[in-house]
Amino acid sequence: MKNTYKTIMTSAVLISSAAFTTQAMAQAYATLEVSSNKMGRGVTVSDDGPSVTGNLRKDFAKGFYVGIIGANVHLPPSQYTEQTYEVDVYGGYTGETAGGIRYDMGYMYYAFPAADDDLSGTDYSEIYGVIGYKGFDFEIDYTLDKKDNDGSDANEHDIYYKLSYNGKTKRGIGYGFTAGHVDSQTGSDYTHYQASISKDGFKLALDDNDIKDFGLGDPRVSVTWTKHFGF
Repeated sequence: MKNTYKTIMTSAVLISSAAFTTQAMAQAYATLEVSSNKMGRGVTVSDDGPSVTGNLRKDFAKGFYVGIIGANVHLPPSQYTEQTYEVDVYGGYTGETAGGIRYDMGYMYYAFPAADDDLSGTDYSEIYGVIGYKGFDFEIDYTLDKKDNDGSDANEHDIYYKLSYNGKTKRGIGYGFTAGHVDSQTGSDYTHYQASISKDGFKLALDDNDIKDFGLGDPRVSVTWTKHFGF
């Protein structure tokens, strides 16, 4: 079975490297994330169930970094796949100009060691770029290498666009809004949106998209707890 929506899970376990530019100046980070429903690019990638994500990252001089991420996932469409796990490795370069413009660019390889044979085009790679100013961030991800079971490269060169804004009230309550679009070479394009509020490591989010198949387009509410460690 050809997995039409296999491109949608790519940011499911990616704890955005841009987010680390706001962390304290430490050389290494560990992040633990527990979610009631893991959302990736507006779609559940845990079959509406809980997910745990871990991220380890090492920063080097002049803005370079490398990291590894692991998470349990259930790739959509879940009717044709089984529970599995994901291990990603990434590296990049990030910084900020004197005028306050943030930038981040890098490479990520997504691996699914235990994915079942019916899931086509599992392991793949992307390059990404983020530019931000104040509360705004604009991101573009480009698929470099993705093969189907039959060896086809039809899913290569997919592009993902995301515009987000994050702020905080005087009472310390965070809020965020995100709009993203997947430009798929197979014609399975879609747009998604998210609105969220956060406080003391907890985030309440509402996600929606315009996908019509497999029940993936229903609005979903999730609660996520995130803890960052610097050392």
